[in-house]
Amino acid sequence: MLSSGGIMLPFTLNDELKLRGHENYKGWKQQMLIQGKPRGLDIYWNRTASATAPTSTTSTSATGITTTTISTEKSAINDLHPSTLEFQLRESVALSSILGNIIDIDGAGIDDTWLEKQYGQPSDCMRTIAERELTNVRFINGTKVAGEGGYIEKLQSLRKRANNAGSMIDNSRFIVILLDSFPESWDVITTPLYKETNLTTIITDLTTHGERLIS
Repeated sequence: MLSSGGIMLPFTLNDELKLRGHENYKGWKQQMLIQGKPRGLDIYWNRTASATAPTSTTSTSATGITTTTISTEKSAINDLHPSTLEFQLRESVALSSILGNIIDIDGAGIDDTWLEKQYGQPSDCMRTIAERELTNVRFINGTKVAGEGGYIEKLQSLRKRANNAGSMIDNSRFIVILLDSFPESWDVITTPLYKETNLTTIITDLTTHGERLIS
């Protein structure tokens, strides 16, 4: 929020809206702009604001004494050329608002350009982690196979996360990952399915077998 006189104060988003990484960067950036623009912070994030020397006036009295007066008038919060002191204070608030709204805060000296490079584009590290998380999941007997909250839904969610991180996991590769994740006791149903190319058919057969085991 703003205090009187156009002085900026940092703001804090709800925890669920704070930046955690690439997966929620776009939503976080949108929320930051929604909160930051009315506060004049965006012009410091995108580096369009710059400090300017304070204006001064010189006057000479009747007795010959010269006096220089420096203006102390406060600029508007969205002024692109605030005084040096205002610029330093507002830039500090802008940075604090970024740092205070990041859960993953390993990097110091964060600025908007760094965030765009770090979180706006998929990285090899993030892609590797997401793929490993997907391929390491294993089905546990007795678990719901498909449907809302089911095992296959979980795997599909992990697949989406991996692809969002830059992977290219198509249906054929996902089928192998899915079938590989079932235990040996399921070989009677999974082995023939490696030849099947229709993912929907595979999910149906796995679901039917799972229901048969539970019943």
